[in-house]
Amino acid sequence: FPEVARRIAAAAGRRRGRRATAVIVLRDPIDRAYSHYCMLKGCCPAFETRTFEEAVDEELAEEPAAAEGTEGALSMACFRAQSLQPVLDASVLAGPGEYRSGSSLALWWFDKRYLRGSQYERLIPPFLRAFGKENIVIMRFRDLVARPQETCDVVLAKMGLNPFRPGQLVASSRLNASKLEGSVVGGARGLLRADQIANLESLFKPTETYLLEEFQIEVL
Repeated sequence: FPEVARRIAAAAGRRRGRRATAVIVLRDPIDRAYSHYCMLKGCCPAFETRTFEEAVDEELAEEPAAAEGTEGALSMACFRAQSLQPVLDASVLAGPGEYRSGSSLALWWFDKRYLRGSQYERLIPPFLRAFGKENIVIMRFRDLVARPQETCDVVLAKMGLNPFRPGQLVASSRLNASKLEGSVVGGARGLLRADQIANLESLFKPTETYLLEEFQIEVL
């Protein structure tokens, strides 16, 4: 969605009367890909019938040009090719690549390519251009889970806001947690072969390099 960052920045700026701050939460790329898989598997299991291991094998085998695919919402040709229409009622479609207002489903959810959504070096630059680097705050998902108060206070400080008062940030159970994802011990890597993990770490090496050079942060 190449225009999303610009539109968010413009809308937020109008409401606040000044340039807004974007907070980007980054997750381990492999774990994020598995979470994406679990979302689709839980939402529409008849559409995603593969194991995560099989899905990773197929996506890694794609030609680079095919892996790039369509940016943004899927085209209707891709929509039909991925056999989504027999699964969902086509009457909810408002037009190519979108659903009617009020539908809880977004067509891009059903792109069964999970790895490219973890290639942060492709996804973050539009936000840098739209918000300016000085208005981008990065936090790691694992820090947010392990140390929510400390992590949120650091982010609030970068935004020029007061930290939470002691006890104000109350830990709670995860909302909308995936039962499938939560049942895996050792994270997504526990579902993959050693060669797959090696291939994924190689795939995400540019991501790791980008984050280190741009933000001095590690997520892998």
